[in-house]
Amino acid sequence: MNPVTLCGVKQARKGYRFLHMGASEACKGCELFKVCSGNLEKGRVYEIKALGRKVFPCPIHEGGVRVVIVEEAELFGALESKKAIPGATIVFEPQPCDRRDCDSHRLCHPEGLKPQDRCQILSVMERIPCPEKRDLRKALLKLKPRETEASKAKEGHQTSQG
Repeated sequence: MNPVTLCGVKQARKGYRFLHMGASEACKGCELFKVCSGNLEKGRVYEIKALGRKVFPCPIHEGGVRVVIVEEAELFGALESKKAIPGATIVFEPQPCDRRDCDSHRLCHPEGLKPQDRCQILSVMERIPCPEKRDLRKALLKLKPRETEASKAKEGHQTSQG
């Protein structure tokens, strides 16, 4: 199920992507805090999939905030060529390189992906030039849903029945 959240009316449009940086200090006492920031994970990139009609006043966003439905966005990342298999599920690890001057750095350390994230490889594209001589490919990745305690309990209940 995709999270329902709130987004500034000026940004609220289908397809808009944003990096959730966490809540502002001004948000902490707001009665809409749980809906606005509580459904999102800090450091993740989200894409708006649908807009609601309801608009609420907000001291941070001029014009207020609109109800939106989001999902974690598909992201480009750098993978070792031998692991870049379309359809495969991988455990993502950023490339072991800190060369921030490299043109590929954003692919090797993509915003929105964290070490140990389980991802499905949606597609594999061109080779990425690497000054460290790594054999890398650009890939489109989709985060796999993370297991929660509730989903683990439900899964255990289903397997115990039969």
